[in-house]
Amino acid sequence: MNTHPEHDDISRSQESDLAALLQRTGKRAKPRPEANQMIEQATRQAWQSAVHQQQTRKRRKLSVMALAASVLLAIGGVMFLPPSGQNTHRVAQVLNAQGRVTYNVARSSPPSPATQYSTDQPPRQRAQLNAGETIRTAANASLTFKLRDNTLITLDQNTQVTLTHTAHINVLTGRIYVDSPDHNTSITVQTPLGDIVDIGTQYQVTVKAEHLEVAMREGITHIYLGGQGANSKALAAKVIDGMGDVMTINQQHHVRTSQLASSAEQWQWTHKTQPDFLLKQASVSELLTWAARMTGKEVVYASPRIQNIAEQIRFNGGQIAASNISTQLPLLFNTTNLALQEQSTAFLIE
Repeated sequence: MNTHPEHDDISRSQESDLAALLQRTGKRAKPRPEANQMIEQATRQAWQSAVHQQQTRKRRKLSVMALAASVLLAIGGVMFLPPSGQNTHRVAQVLNAQGRVTYNVARSSPPSPATQYSTDQPPRQRAQLNAGETIRTAANASLTFKLRDNTLITLDQNTQVTLTHTAHINVLTGRIYVDSPDHNTSITVQTPLGDIVDIGTQYQVTVKAEHLEVAMREGITHIYLGGQGANSKALAAKVIDGMGDVMTINQQHHVRTSQLASSAEQWQWTHKTQPDFLLKQASVSELLTWAARMTGKEVVYASPRIQNIAEQIRFNGGQIAASNISTQLPLLFNTTNLALQEQSTAFLIE
């Protein structure tokens, strides 16, 4: 239904005017043949020119798109398709190194150039480690790096590990020491004979061709023989009264258990590349807490008053190395009004 009748009146009036105009003008004269040829030729040339310009624009557009695609592919090859086939985000920071330590991306083709870190490098050049990288220590070398959750990992000489991701390390051969101070974090150490899972603890893992050895210094770890599968056998290694389990597992998964004191000399190899303790504005009690963790010894205060004094006294500066605790700690205590007595399993403070 038409709701606007005035529009129909206007349209009929316009059609009548147009008919009258055509009657007055008569028939249009037929153009000469040569004029038709000129018009046809001009039209063809204009059409050909338009087609040529359109094809030129299309080729330019395709060239730009091809260039952009090649750039994206190149970026993708470097950023999103690493040779190792694993994530390349940073998962750890090298804190200290001794001797020849190299790393490269695992399973790269061709292998990436190995990079060497040593103790003569200034702190600003200490490396970040990425997921998928393999680290190797040569003879008489050692390395300590810190994971993102503050867990410290120390590699002994002739050791090879791969950082799968932030909380997963694959030990191929050699010996590592794990120091995880946060009881709310956990990492997995994978080996050819089994996986070790901890929650805030200290322990070492030794991988040899014939056996796996897990030695506990603090806390509890779970050892899954053959990996963390549904049918894997789980063992618990722990520390009781300063004596830690040492579990030796052969290729047939036979287990032999012994004990090792948390303060035994066998742990001293871990001191070589542990970061120094910075004394500036640190209290005596903070220093003792660090020394106890490095040595596996207990801190015993003669009284609550002595402990309070140790919490109040602070040092002006300097640093102390883990390997020099027994020699430097008495010298530092000589600058305080406290007395230190180091025993085989404890630091006594009076």
